[in-house]
Amino acid sequence: MEREKISPMSKNRKIVIAAVFAVLVLLVGFLASVFLNPTRLQFANECLRFVSDVYSVGKEKAALRKPNVYMPFGEALALYCQSFPSLQAHLGMKDIDRIIFSDDKFSNARLPKIFAREPFVTYVIICEGEANTRYQGGFLDFGYELDWDYEASLPAENVWQLRFHSDGESRHLATIRMDPNRQLTRDEMLEIAAVRRDAASGANPATTNMNDDESGKGN
Repeated sequence: MEREKISPMSKNRKIVIAAVFAVLVLLVGFLASVFLNPTRLQFANECLRFVSDVYSVGKEKAALRKPNVYMPFGEALALYCQSFPSLQAHLGMKDIDRIIFSDDKFSNARLPKIFAREPFVTYVIICEGEANTRYQGGFLDFGYELDWDYEASLPAENVWQLRFHSDGESRHLATIRMDPNRQLTRDEMLEIAAVRRDAASGANPATTNMNDDESGKGN
């Protein structure tokens, strides 16, 4: 009686099935060893968190380079810079050359809502002629830089240059022009000072609850 011949295609199919089965067995064994071993499980969680951070940061970087995001942000930074001497007075910081805002849970320098970008920890440094923001996500940080362009500015118009910085590189985004007399209102500055005092005393952990629509009105 003749033996049934096995076609080469059938042999290849069996080899592929066996290989897939072997890979699945190894994968199940690896996953079991990870989830049953606390140290390996922690390592796997850290790897997943890092991948998630990189993905989130990539999306946020793309968003921050869009005009509908960076233009209002840049104008707010310029407004805070132009209000710097008055902010110093309201905050009792006349001898300090910069004002720092942050939504870091360990910081009392409460961040105005217009600058917040959840879930990233945000730092905003305001000076009279420049501002800098940093968003921290995992092992990465990025943000905006704003500088007063004194050569292009006129008595009736301040000119500001907005850039995006990331990974040691800086990219120009926009030129912002603003009336030199435009500042935060007195009420807005008083609210910033009040929230900062409350945060320092532990009375109010929330970020500054400023009405963004009111920003930019004259005193």
